[in-house]
This record gives sequence, C-alpha cells and structure tokens, in this order.
Amino acid sequence: MTLNDLAARIAGCLILGASLPASAQEIDGSTLFNDNCAVCHAEGGLGNPGFAPPLNRPAFWQGMDAPTDYIAAVVIGGLHGTMTVDGQMYVGLRMPPLPQIEDAEIAAIATYLAGDLGQTDAIASAETVAAVRAALPDNAALMAKRPAE
Repeated sequence: MTLNDLAARIAGCLILGASLPASAQEIDGSTLFNDNCAVCHAEGGLGNPGFAPPLNRPAFWQGMDAPTDYIAAVVIGGLHGTMTVDGQMYVGLRMPPLPQIEDAEIAAIATYLAGDLGQTDAIASAETVAAVRAALPDNAALMAKRPAE
C-alpha cells in the first residue's frame, strides 16, 4: 500500500460519517457498516492488514462483557494505540472519532457487528448508545476492555 492509498483510506474514513441516513430504521446495520465502516475495515469486517483490523472475529466479541457498548464508545470517541489481531500487528492504529453518527445508527452498526459478525446475542438501542455517549470512556479504558488475543 502506498502512502497515497493510505491517505485516501483515512480521508474516506473521516468523510463518510457526514453522509449517514437520518434514521437507523431506514437502513439495517449491515448496510450502515458497509456504507460507513467498510472503507477501512472492508465489507463484512474482513479488515485491511496493517491498516484496520478485522472485525469478523466471534471469539473476540464473545470475550467481552458488553460488546455493543464497546463498539459504540469506539465509534463515538475513536481508538488509538498498538495492538496485535490474528497475528497482525497494528502500530499507531487510529480509528477516528465519529461523534456525528446518530445514536440509532450506532446501535444498528453495533448490533450487526456483535450479532452477525460476533455471533453474540448482544443488542444495542439508541438509549444504550446515548448512555455510552454520556459517560464515554477514555482510550485507556477502551483498550483495557479488549479481551486478550
């Protein structure tokens, strides 16, 4: 991947949050994910090695107490740091915060990620996302919530 490719992907991640539909009821979580998150994490959450980790990892999501709360916090506040996922190291990882995405849309994305890709029964609602937004954990707290890989 060239530096220009990387810059284009990052720009796409930052720009896409501004073009979301008005309500999560208008579109499902899978479509919202593919329209807004797949530019970095690839369609179906397959990831981009060295750039954005895969999200289609059932054991990871099943190892969390509240996966939809974690997803909501990452979407709202972003995430940065170094991590190893499926043997691939992500150094200087930076998921940009997307606080402009509406709570109902984040709930749909979180439910899709934790449910369809994570094979859990976790379901988010606009109300649970609003609670996460009101008490947003910092980056260190989010990194600490990640199960060991």
